[in-house]
Amino acid sequence: MKLLLKDDVHNLGRRGEVVEVKPGYARNFLLPRRIGIEVTAENLRLIDVEKKKIAVREEKRKDDLAALKRRLEAVRYIIKSKVSDEGHLYGSVGEREIADNIRDTIKVEIDAKTVVIEKPIKETGLYEVPVHLHADIVANLKVWVVDEEGKDRKPQAASGAEAPADEAAAKPESKRKK
Repeated sequence: MKLLLKDDVHNLGRRGEVVEVKPGYARNFLLPRRIGIEVTAENLRLIDVEKKKIAVREEKRKDDLAALKRRLEAVRYIIKSKVSDEGHLYGSVGEREIADNIRDTIKVEIDAKTVVIEKPIKETGLYEVPVHLHADIVANLKVWVVDEEGKDRKPQAASGAEAPADEAAAKPESKRKK
C-alpha cells in the first residue's frame, strides 16, 4: 500500500515522501495516528505547499543555529573541579557538566545529548568538545578543566596548549564555592 508521510518516521521515510508499506502497518499504525495519508493529487499538493513552508522555517533555524555556533565558539569555558596532586580529577567531567557550564556562562540552554565527548574528562587541561547543534552545524568549544583551589597541579593539556595563566580573567565557572 502506498502512503504519503505527514511526519518523519524512523526507518521508513521523511515528511512528504511516498512510501510503500504493508496494509496492516498502514491500517493499524500510520493511518490512525495520522502519520500517513492516502496518495491523491490533492494530498500531494497540500504536502508540497507544506514542504515549502517547512523549508523556509528550516533555513531560518539553520541561520539561528549558525549564529549560536559563532556565539558558543567565541567564549572559553572553565570548569573547576577537585584535583589530586598528579592532576587527575576526583570524578570526571561529562556532557552534563559541560552543558551546565554553557548555561551558566552565556545563558543559553544546550541539551547535554548534543555535547559529544568520547570518554569522560578525568585530567586537567584544555579540551576541544564538539556540540552538535544540527546535522550540518557543529560548534567546537574550548573547555578548560582546572583545579577549583587554583593550585598549580601538573596540567595535562589534551591539545598541547598550556593551562590558563590568568584564571581571574576567565569566564564564570559552573561550580562556584561560596
